[in-house]
Amino acid sequence: MPRPCEHRVVLPISFALLENIKIYFEENLSNDALDLLHHLIISGKRTTAPKGSRANSVLPPASYLDLISTLAVHPRHTTYTKSRDDHRAAVNALGYLQLLPALVSVRDSGMGQAFRFEDGRSADSQRWERGTKRKAMVALGGSEAVAFDDDVINHPIARDSVWTQAKDFWHIVGWAINCAVWHRRRWEYWQLWLEFMVLVMKRDLEERIALRNAGGEGRLEESILGRFLLLNEAGEGRQVWKRAAKAIFADGEERAMNEFPPVWREETKIPKEEDMEMYKAPSIYRDVEDPSKDWLARTGPGVRDLRIRLITLLLHITNQTPSTSISLDSLSDLLASHITHLPYPIYTSLLRASPLDTLPPSSLSTLTQTISSWLIDHAAPANPEPDIVPTQEILATCFLPFAANTSSLEDNARLSWAVEVLQRMYFDAHPDTGPTRAFVKAVEAGIAARAKHVKYAKVRTGVRGEEDEGFRVQLLESSWRMRVLIEAVEEGVGRRKGRGEEGGEVKVGEGNEEGVRAKIFLGIFDDDGVDDIETEVRQRLERRIRELEAEVAELKRGLWREGRKELEALSDFRLDVKSYIWKER
Repeated sequence: MPRPCEHRVVLPISFALLENIKIYFEENLSNDALDLLHHLIISGKRTTAPKGSRANSVLPPASYLDLISTLAVHPRHTTYTKSRDDHRAAVNALGYLQLLPALVSVRDSGMGQAFRFEDGRSADSQRWERGTKRKAMVALGGSEAVAFDDDVINHPIARDSVWTQAKDFWHIVGWAINCAVWHRRRWEYWQLWLEFMVLVMKRDLEERIALRNAGGEGRLEESILGRFLLLNEAGEGRQVWKRAAKAIFADGEERAMNEFPPVWREETKIPKEEDMEMYKAPSIYRDVEDPSKDWLARTGPGVRDLRIRLITLLLHITNQTPSTSISLDSLSDLLASHITHLPYPIYTSLLRASPLDTLPPSSLSTLTQTISSWLIDHAAPANPEPDIVPTQEILATCFLPFAANTSSLEDNARLSWAVEVLQRMYFDAHPDTGPTRAFVKAVEAGIAARAKHVKYAKVRTGVRGEEDEGFRVQLLESSWRMRVLIEAVEEGVGRRKGRGEEGGEVKVGEGNEEGVRAKIFLGIFDDDGVDDIETEVRQRLERRIRELEAEVAELKRGLWREGRKELEALSDFRLDVKSYIWKER
């Protein structure tokens, strides 16, 4: 949904109308209540405002937003719903929540007051306080009085709110990512709920920063994310930041499951197939109990996007709020320490120099440099300017020409990927700049150093051995990509210069198929360059690809035989059998 240029004016619901909505909820007619709320937020209230003034939306008090946000994800209305109407209430609740940041500001909507985790006060004392306020408001305001924010709704879900059952926001994040591994049907709902919450937190920060820049009071410590990070709480130190990082990088392992347990009791319970009286909500997922499934090692693009958005928010609020209990460098170190030890496919998916769905360039550069400095040979000089994107000189001096500080295949593959990302980021930011001779020499020196470092690396046995062979292949492929990226950049710079000198007519030469292939692989080919690829060049590319694939396959076979001498006898036996069969024919 496109973001409006100007937020609507927020008007409160009259007391009489709010009483009707409350009755709908308490009589378990949630869909009727939500339909009415949908109408009020979209159509607003008819007023005598002058023509051209901003439209308005009529919103309920914060306690109703608390209930609606719980309806959207509570298991009674999602994975363990008993009726189609109950499930429809969850869908309608989520739809209503998504309208809020699209139409009104976070500050005026009341979401900041609604989305709070309960403090240490007892539930009885809170209910007594809210009831007293309600009686006083009705007595003073009459039938048209505006309902106050602490109105109590006698609804089972209101007493089982997500804001009372979860310890904090990071409990929800960690549990949701655990669900992405083990309980995919629960993740389906948590994912949508968290996408909404991340959007609200982002908008809240944007509004407060804009207000602060305009001279107003926009304290980020009082934002929704600021409260979740306890920026106003003295003495918390780095503990909440460490908990946030653990939640973002939860992986479904026993330690993560213990630290981030289910939000509700029996939350993962689902209707049995033979229970015909239960309504089973539609889902594209199915929970899998077999921990050997390949997809368990990856948590899918949804988790990746959630991690990237949360990391971006943490770095952003730290950069904008110098008073936080952790510095930007310390937070980068904390996040990098988790990213470094992620499974390799997830590691490469987070550290990716791509124009879409990635970390902001400054954050990606900082994290990648930090990880590289931990993995790289101790002889490598430190980067004198770690806060900016490295130049060619810095890359050629501090990063490119070195191997990892161990002979591990995994460490060298991770380092190669990190320096490749830095190389790609530089040329993405400087498309008209070609590589210098020193840069090219540094790339070749690094490729040779890493290859030499792992030449006699010990290959483990069993499944670990297969992983090591995979890291060796990843190292070879990374080296190839770094080389062809240089060729592609050199060709691109040459083509642009030729276009300027010859009026734009550019011909594809005989020796540039590697550059063309690199551009196609890396996604940096110009639109007008695609038409320049001749059929003959395509055929040469296909032949070259097959040759490279054959070389990699042959290398893998050779390495396997070197590590498995006993397979030679089996190979000879197979040859003898084949020759015998041939003679018999």
